[in-house]
Amino acid sequence: KFGKALDARGRPVALDGEDRYRNPPLTVECWAKLDSKANFNILVSSDPKESSRHWEIYSYSGTGNLSVYMPGYQPSEIISDQPITDKKWHH
Repeated sequence: KFGKALDARGRPVALDGEDRYRNPPLTVECWAKLDSKANFNILVSSDPKESSRHWEIYSYSGTGNLSVYMPGYQPSEIISDQPITDKKWHH
């Protein structure tokens, strides 16, 4: 099942922006296997960080906790209490 998984450390995927990826409500399905909590690990995002339409799903630096950032919404950042940087697959 995971033998053909993307290793984004070497080559992340970038798609041309479309409004369906920018405007809530959003549904994102992602399988991730992360091995380090030393830095932020961006799993899925939309638009460059400087864009007002930017959002991202990531693991938080230092804890590895699953997080989401959506500027312009309250709260703009949600940090779960679930680490996902344990070298196991998470969905």
